[in-house]
Amino acid sequence: MTDTTHNEYTLTCRFSSFDTTVDVIFNNTVDTINDCQKKNYEGFISKQDYLVPEILQQVFEYYKKSYPDYYQGWSYGNQLTKQQIEENLPTPTNAMNLKKFIEPLSVYIADNKNCEEGTFGIYFDCTWDIKSSLGVVIKKWKVAEVGTGDIAFLF
Repeated sequence: MTDTTHNEYTLTCRFSSFDTTVDVIFNNTVDTINDCQKKNYEGFISKQDYLVPEILQQVFEYYKKSYPDYYQGWSYGNQLTKQQIEENLPTPTNAMNLKKFIEPLSVYIADNKNCEEGTFGIYFDCTWDIKSSLGVVIKKWKVAEVGTGDIAFLF
């Protein structure tokens, strides 16, 4: 499927570890994907189970550092109890506990000119940051960066 208004070629694939389907968006690609983009698409599909533990661990490390700021934001001016805040902003305990608070929505693969094998971004919805969401950048098949959602497509 091609979205000519945004110059994006889009496919979908199963993200088994999260029991969902995600859009795979090829940035600035209209008609066809090149070999590098195809390798990243196929590599994501075949290596996702291998990548998920590292993704979760790196998301946890990012979350743990950011938690005090998020907590301050959630509690500032709100009448929410700690238990109500915990429903969306859990106390950081371990990586696996965070999995139920994130949901992958899209995988972004660079255009054919900037494509590098093993490099792409994953955009997640997350309960603790409904405005900026969560992004993970994969380079050389390893987590290179975790941050707000925009890094998933601006890598």
